[in-house]
Amino acid sequence: MSNSIIKNCKKVYATDDSSNNAVLSNRITTLENNEYKITYYEIISGASGSLTLPTGATINAGEFGLSGNCILSKIDGSNKPTFESPKTAGGTVVTSSLNVSTGAWVASGVYTDTDVALIYSIKIKAVYYSNLDYDFIIETVELTDFPISQVITNGVTNKAPSEDAVFDALALKLTQNNFTDITGSCTIPGWISFSVNKIKAIDMGNYYIVNGQVIGTSNSSTTQVVLPFTNNGVQLDDCRFAINNGTNIFARCFVAAGSNTVDFRATVAGSTFSSVGTKAIYFTIVVEK
Repeated sequence: MSNSIIKNCKKVYATDDSSNNAVLSNRITTLENNEYKITYYEIISGASGSLTLPTGATINAGEFGLSGNCILSKIDGSNKPTFESPKTAGGTVVTSSLNVSTGAWVASGVYTDTDVALIYSIKIKAVYYSNLDYDFIIETVELTDFPISQVITNGVTNKAPSEDAVFDALALKLTQNNFTDITGSCTIPGWISFSVNKIKAIDMGNYYIVNGQVIGTSNSSTTQVVLPFTNNGVQLDDCRFAINNGTNIFARCFVAAGSNTVDFRATVAGSTFSSVGTKAIYFTIVVEK
């Protein structure tokens, strides 16, 4: 009986399975339809103009608080935003309006810089993502296709709970109690009047969670919230969105060890807030007992 030796045996598969092709096509389509929210910017000059919107993108409205649909920023030598507002020769902050339908923008004044960055928010599908100029992307967030629900229901897997629903559920789970309004027990120097003034706290046993929102007209560079209880832990530091003389900023928020004062600064380096104009702070901190 002879032996049979097979060398370099290969099996080549060729398929025209239409069902597999359909599944693959559906998956590709699903990926292409994924949507992203992009914080984007364009270098502009002059008093007015129109943005060159990336193909397939639409402008999101109202993403920048009191500034509306966009903000202006000075740029550095690499054409990157410094997040410092441009100003007129007289020192007035220059803002801009932005038409979300047409991309047309109009500056509120004549800034002293030759060029500035107009920062805005867009929504775009993955299939068009390559139309973006990566050098002008500040932040990317993938959006969910799930419908949003204001309640959390056990067993439901085709809806995403809102941030409000998640926050409320966690607060209930942890304490079975609601936040208590402590505004009347706080001292809040730095404003001559308030449009919003709300400080709440929840007792977690060994610590407090404090949530606050203060909006109004500034009359002092001092910007503080004096709490009715003391931080007996280490110094707490955080950076939060704020408004300084009508301009959106990222502010420093801190509570020193042994202090009951939440202090706010207009920059991480410690610059104080303006003593005029609209001033707003938003914060959530943990204070050890």
